[in-house]
Amino acid sequence: IGQSDRCLNNLIKPHLNPIKPHKALPTTSESENSSESSPSAQGGGGLEMTSFLKLNPVSNKKLKIKILKKGDPVAFVSWILYGYSLEGKGIDSPSNLAISNIASEPKQGAKAVYVEIARLGPDVLREEIRKLLRPHERYSVDAWMNSREKTSFETVFEKVPPARLREMAGCLFEDGLNLETIE
Repeated sequence: IGQSDRCLNNLIKPHLNPIKPHKALPTTSESENSSESSPSAQGGGGLEMTSFLKLNPVSNKKLKIKILKKGDPVAFVSWILYGYSLEGKGIDSPSNLAISNIASEPKQGAKAVYVEIARLGPDVLREEIRKLLRPHERYSVDAWMNSREKTSFETVFEKVPPARLREMAGCLFEDGLNLETIE
């Protein structure tokens, strides 16, 4: 299976990196788990499970329905982020990892840093990925003169290869960031 098929291949069980095991954390507290509180209201507004399952298909209809009804989009994105990070380097299919984890624990995300990044929402995530894919734009003279602290996204993903960032974008955004414009 080619690298470009990773997002669509939901038949291979994801493999965790045995050297760097992860500890999953819930994305919502017990008080946020009420039926009155939607995943968008919990942060990460604009994230929708329907869109993610179009990009990361689930062949089992019962499983797909369960994920659509109970799955937390912030948790799902956190697992995608974890899978594409250096920490998740040994994972064959980050998409399968996210689907598998959300199917078994619909509200539980990856480590806190990935949940925090997922809560930024799609617009910020898109911009953060673009910044890493276009470093010449990221380091303008003004930015250099006013040297700032790195965002948590930059800290986690700065050493991830551009091809892997593009692949991750394909699992998160329908337009895949308009990747043909980003070299």
